[in-house]
Parts: sequence; structure tokens; C-alpha cells
Amino acid sequence: MKSFRLLLILSLITSAAFADFFPPPAALFAASADGTKVVRVSREGAPKQTERVTVYAFNKAKDAYLAVRSFVLTDAHAGEFMFVSDDGRHVVFAGIGAYMGERGLGVWIFTDGKLAKRWKIEDLLTATEIEGCARTGATLQWLEQGTILDGALYLHGPARGIRGWGSSFTVMRGHDASVSYNFVFDLSKLELKKTVPEPR
Repeated sequence: MKSFRLLLILSLITSAAFADFFPPPAALFAASADGTKVVRVSREGAPKQTERVTVYAFNKAKDAYLAVRSFVLTDAHAGEFMFVSDDGRHVVFAGIGAYMGERGLGVWIFTDGKLAKRWKIEDLLTATEIEGCARTGATLQWLEQGTILDGALYLHGPARGIRGWGSSFTVMRGHDASVSYNFVFDLSKLELKKTVPEPR
């Protein structure tokens, strides 16, 4: 009986070392760069939750944010990063991505509540860049930061450290310091421009 318990404990420890206990949390709210728009994700229903995205605009007369648009995420789900444009028309989700399992969590652009464009991680990064990203048991840490300015989404990566979500994440591999890239997404034309800095 003791040997069975020991075997069970060892199998649990071994499996925990190669995977994250919980998925990374999704961004549930964000504000535009000028502060006039706010976007919020609410989860409705059980056991299978629906994610509803609501965009709010600041109303000076009422000194409050009022809902101007709402839509349900049917073709995607909230990512770890979320952005909203100053005019409130564009809501963007970007995910660090599941490294083991669903790997296609890249960038989704919604315009006026409709999915306008989607890029998978493999569409954005080369195999070498993917290998240069930090990784946990179930996430690829390909994105460091981003913002929307003047109608364009700017993203930079990879993450220079494992994002801190508590002790539930097991670090598998750090980033390669020689890997760096920048993206500019034109939100009106839905075009992408990528630049890779020269190695130092």
C-alpha cells in the first residue's frame, strides 16, 4: 500500500512539473489611450460561460461611462491582453498562447463588434522567434507590451520574463535575449508591418 501511495505522489509531482495548474487569466477590462473609452468583458452563464464584450464611452454631461456597443465572443475568447481604440470602434485581443494544445492564440481585431481579422502566432513569428520566447508548461510568452495610438496597434515582444500569475506557473525555459520584434497593425486597413531590430 505504501508503494502505491508513493507511486501516486510521484506521478502527480511529475505531471505538475510539465504543465501549468491553471490557464493564464484573461484581460477583463481596458481603457483607450485618451481615456474616453473603456472596454469590459463579462462572463455569463454556467457551466459553459459566454464572454460578452461591452464598449463604454465617457459622457461629459452625465459624468459617466455609458455603454455604446456590446457583442458576444463566438469565434474567439478573451486574451491576456486587450486594447480599445480612442474612437471605440476597434477592440483587440492578444494572447500569449497555449504552447501545448491550442497554439493559435495570436491577435484578434474586432471592428464595430465583428471579427475583422485574426492572426495566429505562427502567422506572426518565425520558428526561430518562437523558440526564442520564454515558455511555461502551457504558455508561450511571445508578447511583452502593446498599445493603440492614432489608429494603429503597436506590439512588442517577446516577454523578457515570465509574467507573474502566482506560483501556479512552472517555468520551463527563459527567453533568448537576441530575439526581438515589433508589430504595427493598421486598424483601418487591417494591415500588418513587422520589424526586427538588428542584433547588438
